[in-house]
Amino acid sequence: MVFAALILLQLIFQPKISGILLGGLFFIINIFLIGALISGMNEFQEIGLDSISLLIDGSLLWFINTFFSFVLIYKYMRFESVPDLQVEQ
Repeated sequence: MVFAALILLQLIFQPKISGILLGGLFFIINIFLIGALISGMNEFQEIGLDSISLLIDGSLLWFINTFFSFVLIYKYMRFESVPDLQVEQ
């Protein structure tokens, strides 16, 4: 419920803090996903079509999720530069 509210808040207002929190949350979830992928690979006795399919699909999903979590964090962590004051002579 809190996760859905955080996503809704992000879609409507786009506050900086919820963007960083969502990106961090997605990254933490991705750490658990890679653990589940490795655990799922350990269940196969031999390398076959099913294990390769699991590895490719799971890795692709993991890379896409990780990439977009970093994009979300980077988008909201950018600092706005202050223009330099130029002294006229």
